[in-house]
Amino acid sequence: DTTAHINKKKLNRFIVVSSATYGASLVALHYLWYDDANKQSFQFFNDNAEWKQIDKLGHFYAAFHLSAFTSRMLQHCDVPVRKSDLAAAITGFALLVPIEIFDGFSDAYGASAGDLAADAGGALFYLGQKRLWDEIRIHPKFSFDRTGYAQQRPNVLGDGWYSEMLKDYNGQTYWFSFDLDKFIPFPKWLNLAVGYGAEAMI
Repeated sequence: DTTAHINKKKLNRFIVVSSATYGASLVALHYLWYDDANKQSFQFFNDNAEWKQIDKLGHFYAAFHLSAFTSRMLQHCDVPVRKSDLAAAITGFALLVPIEIFDGFSDAYGASAGDLAADAGGALFYLGQKRLWDEIRIHPKFSFDRTGYAQQRPNVLGDGWYSEMLKDYNGQTYWFSFDLDKFIPFPKWLNLAVGYGAEAMI
């Protein structure tokens, strides 16, 4: 019985602390993103053609790293690796569902099936690599540079560095960083990264 070796004290502490942190993050997100929007009855909105898919990459990236972090913490509590990875992937997806609920009740957005698909994709990208290789070989990464576009529409693209990093898709770049030494003879310290960004979106 592998459950007999789980450190329940550590696991309970992780659940309490992470739940409190997650709740505070949702409150902060609601304040930063939805505070100025009017409420509506819940509805979906197809935004797949908007923002040149940068927003979808953001969902993918967040789900991947939430899954990876959760798995590491569960393993720290002595939960077996395969169970940690599966539970973490489910959690990585589930933690982002409230964002679509917020969107669904906001007249500025509407819930997005495309966002939910990107959330699932990020979680599965983590789980799939762990199942295939027992490790992560392709790492989603993120970079941000402030742009002048936010000044043209600060209510949508942010006002100030932190809110712009979240909202101004013009300044965001998402990368896939490959550990090439895991595939072919290659210097271990050198990775190949392929990135995607877009601009002139207001």
